[in-house]
Amino acid sequence: MEFLYPNFERHSILKKELLNSVRDYSLEYLKVKYDKYTKGIITGFDLKVIEDNFIQISNGIVKFEDFIFIADKKAKIKYNQSNTFKSLKIVLEKDTKIRDYDRYILSYKLDEDLSLHTNEIEICRFKLMEGFDLRDNHKSFEDIETEFDTINYLNSTWAGIEREWINPYILKKFANEAMDSNLENMEDIVFCYNCLNEDKTVDINLIERYLKNRQNLKDKKQLTKEEIFKYLSLTLSDIKNKRKEKTDYFKEDELLIL
Repeated sequence: MEFLYPNFERHSILKKELLNSVRDYSLEYLKVKYDKYTKGIITGFDLKVIEDNFIQISNGIVKFEDFIFIADKKAKIKYNQSNTFKSLKIVLEKDTKIRDYDRYILSYKLDEDLSLHTNEIEICRFKLMEGFDLRDNHKSFEDIETEFDTINYLNSTWAGIEREWINPYILKKFANEAMDSNLENMEDIVFCYNCLNEDKTVDINLIERYLKNRQNLKDKKQLTKEEIFKYLSLTLSDIKNKRKEKTDYFKEDELLIL
């Protein structure tokens, strides 16, 4: 096995073989790095609601079965008001009419069918009522699962080792809100730092270990993504309540009335 890496020197001629080696190396690197990952988003595809009823989608990297696609340009998609859930999907199609090389085409669509075909990945879903605006920001962690008029990331298809992982937006929202509560528990602090430090999502097994210990779920088997959100909500409530219980009612110049 060998690999040719070009020496880019001034006035040198770039041969076809050297350019091909650079191309092949970058593709093979991604294949090796994410070989054990499931189908789904690896990074990127952040959303922003912009004017004229458009959703702007950032660039990103996504895995479909054994193929990894780099979406290096932003895109936008038109949405409209309806009383039903719509799934914003990434769709990958292969052009089989070309003989000399494989051509893959990535596109986006809003679909009332919430199920996914093998060539589809969900970014988010939402249900927009008539007369309301779509929100891409969440007032609180609990607001993430609001049913109407809000982008919902709970069913995002995020690539993970052996099983799907959690959209990092959810974890960062949890961590920021928890950190605002003046954390003292070292386990909470370390977990939140992990959520905020990663440019991608956190290993779902680490999240499970944290929640099982925090919520005394040691006898419970593998958690679903819905259960993980539920237990994150409970943990955040515990963190906030603990902070409130430590309020000092006997500060100087204050009177406690029973």
